Amino acid sequence: MTGQDKQDTADNREPLSGQSKDKGRKSRPKKPADRWLDAVIAPYQDQLKRKARLETLSGVLAIGQAGFLAFGVGALIEGGVSFAGLVPYLIGLIAMIVARVVLSYLAGKLGHSISADLRFSLRQKLAGLLAGQSVLDIERRSAGEVAALASDVIENLDPYTSRYLSLRLQLSVIPIAIFIAVALFSWAAALVLLLCGPLIPVFMAIVGIRAKKASDKQVAALSTMSSRFLDRLQGMTTLRLFGAVGRTRSLFDGIATDYRKATMKVLRIAFLSSAALELFSALGIALIAIYVGYHYLGFTAFGSYGMPISLASGLFMLLLAPEFFTPLRDFAAAYHDRASAQSSAERLMQLLGFDNLQQSDEHNSAPHKEAAHIDGEARPIDHIAFEGCSFGYEGGRDAVLCDITLQIAKGNRIAILGRSGSGKSTLLSALCGLLSPLDGRLLFNGQAVADPEQWPLWRQSIGWIGQRPHIFHGSLLMNARLAQPSASREEVKAALSKAHADQFVAQLPRDLLTKLGETGFGISGGQVRRLAIARAALSSSSLILCDEPTADLDADTAKLVTDSLLDMAKDRILIIATHDRDVAEVCDHIYFVKDGHLREIEASELADMDTLLSYDESQSKEAGS
Repeated sequence: MTGQDKQDTADNREPLSGQSKDKGRKSRPKKPADRWLDAVIAPYQDQLKRKARLETLSGVLAIGQAGFLAFGVGALIEGGVSFAGLVPYLIGLIAMIVARVVLSYLAGKLGHSISADLRFSLRQKLAGLLAGQSVLDIERRSAGEVAALASDVIENLDPYTSRYLSLRLQLSVIPIAIFIAVALFSWAAALVLLLCGPLIPVFMAIVGIRAKKASDKQVAALSTMSSRFLDRLQGMTTLRLFGAVGRTRSLFDGIATDYRKATMKVLRIAFLSSAALELFSALGIALIAIYVGYHYLGFTAFGSYGMPISLASGLFMLLLAPEFFTPLRDFAAAYHDRASAQSSAERLMQLLGFDNLQQSDEHNSAPHKEAAHIDGEARPIDHIAFEGCSFGYEGGRDAVLCDITLQIAKGNRIAILGRSGSGKSTLLSALCGLLSPLDGRLLFNGQAVADPEQWPLWRQSIGWIGQRPHIFHGSLLMNARLAQPSASREEVKAALSKAHADQFVAQLPRDLLTKLGETGFGISGGQVRRLAIARAALSSSSLILCDEPTADLDADTAKLVTDSLLDMAKDRILIIATHDRDVAEVCDHIYFVKDGHLREIEASELADMDTLLSYDESQSKEAGS
């Protein structure tokens, strides 16, 4: 099913009850944000219809409530009925009030349940999509923007889902029912309602255009502020070292001012629309009150079909006048919810398009099929082959690495050298499945690994040790068990010993139960690296990838880390991207990357690293010719 077909399907879905389609007239095409919102709420259409019916029935019962109250008062004052004769009116009034309260409670509970489920579903889909993105994706959003999308932007859909969608049915039923009830007693009073009622949605539609633009600017300002704030907060140490805190503060003053202005503009429009809303509704109620009052005083007699308006009928019309405007007022107030939801949808659909929504629904409807790919047995990697592979990034003009032909067997220790940006990390990314070959084939155990559905199984056999391993807030034991949660304490201690980390762990206040902060607060950089090596040793990984494991470490600590890697990687494939000559010298094979090409060098060539990093450009040209 193509993306266009899915959009057409979303457009042709049955609308919420109360919306009619004019088949003889060409329908106006919906905006992409509206089509996306339709696709999001499609699974909840039946529940939304039920909620709309409950609220509509509650609104229609207001006619009965007003009738029992008005005619009961009329019977008491004008009819001379005793208090005992008022019992039927009281029972009817109480029944109507209780019924309306129960219906409103059930509708509200259902609406909040739908909204909570929808927001949870969107956050789940957003988290799944972002988790599945490659860290090398050039379109990847910043952490602050993602946090804003997952919190405030998705939260903006709550009023739209829980209130606005069901108001459309109320708007088409309740005012008409009240208009008919009032018209039975006075066509003049009904005419007042008919003239004042439509002015509210017409005026709100005009104001809504500005509200939509203001909401767009507010959501954009919020995303910008969240993204930059988190980025600067993470780099606060660097900002202090370079004396840039003052400039950053000034920058955020400007960003916060822009967000404040955008928010106040939305509020200004909301207050303006509320003032217009109250004006027209108050005008309609006042005109009916004046008309009934003049009728009682005998100043006018028209509009009541030649019959005088009684106390009961006049009170009935006065009680129904506010109820007539209630759904109109609610709809006008909720119109801003729609504008806010559209702004949020435009942001979210950049990530969660129609295709992603459909794929996520298919994933939820067939969990066993997906689980078979992810939960299968890990595949040990005993042999790696690059057959004329070229690698590059999406949107890049040229390949970063070209014509890579390489064979790596179990037990090999490989060092990849080269300048920063030469392509070392690109090669490691390809081995993790984050980059697909532009040309050639990458094979594990003689099997091509181009199928993305098979990568979860291969990744279970790949261990990664980065330059800055992430340490989660929690105990050292919990951090060590990340790769193998079921590992016993004895197994964890054996892995720490293999990583030469047992000595510093024994010196910690609570041994394995010592709490570590984010980024390994409380232990040194070298100790963090050794803890990451212990993770890899504890796992069943048959391929270990290391990115600059000894960078920024002193000589003694770097030697400890190197020895830990070698001890841990016995009977495994170890591939290290490094600038460290000492690390390269202890490896079985050394490969050098320059100008997009990979060539093997001897350990003797490492004597002069500077010469190696600037070797004659003609060598690569001659090799290419």
